[in-house]
Amino acid sequence: MNNLLKKILAPKQIEYLTINSELVIVEMSWGIARFADCPDQVQLGEDVCTAFPELIGLEETFKKILSNQVNQFELKGISRTVTNEHTIYFDIYVLKNPDNSCHNQELLIVFEDTTESLLKEQKITQVAKEYGLALSALQKTKIYLDKIINSMTNILIVTDDQGIIKIINRATSVLLKYSKAELIQQSILTIFKDYQLKNYHQINQFLLSSDLLMPVEVICQSKIGTNFPASFSCAPLNFDPNDPQEFVWIGQDMTQQKQVEFQLYQQAERDRILKRITQHIHQSLSLQETLQTTVTEVLRFLNVDRVLIYRFYSSEAGQVIAESVTNSSINSLDNMIFSPDFNCLLLAHFQTGEIDAIDDI
Repeated sequence: MNNLLKKILAPKQIEYLTINSELVIVEMSWGIARFADCPDQVQLGEDVCTAFPELIGLEETFKKILSNQVNQFELKGISRTVTNEHTIYFDIYVLKNPDNSCHNQELLIVFEDTTESLLKEQKITQVAKEYGLALSALQKTKIYLDKIINSMTNILIVTDDQGIIKIINRATSVLLKYSKAELIQQSILTIFKDYQLKNYHQINQFLLSSDLLMPVEVICQSKIGTNFPASFSCAPLNFDPNDPQEFVWIGQDMTQQKQVEFQLYQQAERDRILKRITQHIHQSLSLQETLQTTVTEVLRFLNVDRVLIYRFYSSEAGQVIAESVTNSSINSLDNMIFSPDFNCLLLAHFQTGEIDAIDDI
């Protein structure tokens, strides 16, 4: 091989050998043995296939190269285990030796060490594979979380530190009658009655206050104008000061709970009234005092303007025997005896809703 080619190959971790048409080694570089399966067999005058079994069966290809039918032949990604902990990778290029005469044709076989580049490629491939698996897992997690969020019956809203809505779940749209497009990029105050949250006109004031740590009860207002009580809990999502801060709001419709609380309150009030009336009956011999206590307690329980007990003497006559009013501005009926038209008047007020009949107070 000419000296110029040797100088070109030397710094590139490339070794070479030349063989004749009989596949016998004619010339070789100093470090060629490290690529051989049997380093001891890499000797001048030896069959090249003994040291490099990868070349077995390529005789016809070599003949075509020598006869200029094929320019070159390549074998890539060959591995050779040097020790238990060390493996080298290399490529083989076979071409006609440009430095020989027409009467003595030879093949030039070049060995290129690709261990470093192949290991880098394997590492990049492994990283890409791990990244792909992580991305796939992240996508699956996102789909799973989306399913959980959208299956929630509570309101879920994510806002920035100014209260601008970024994300909502399906329950938010159902309860508030807004579409997703109508709420995204709007202030969360949009869903609160009178655009207020505990008297905070600026939502960032609330997010910076101590009220953020406790659930807050508000009145939510839907797109169609209906109101309902709700309890909201709010918490920051990001804890890295370098990232934009976001907050997650979880709101629970308190309508049913408030109804139950009111029913329990009414039952407690009924029990209290009955207990007070019963005690008064035991403590007093006066029927009039008992009736007066009754109308007073019922007035307080029903939260109305007037409660009275009316005694019918006949189908045409009657008298108020006990009465209680909320304040002195309401005229008392005292012991007024009503005219025969009272029954008709009473019926008229009842039909217009001005008087309610309650079976069981």
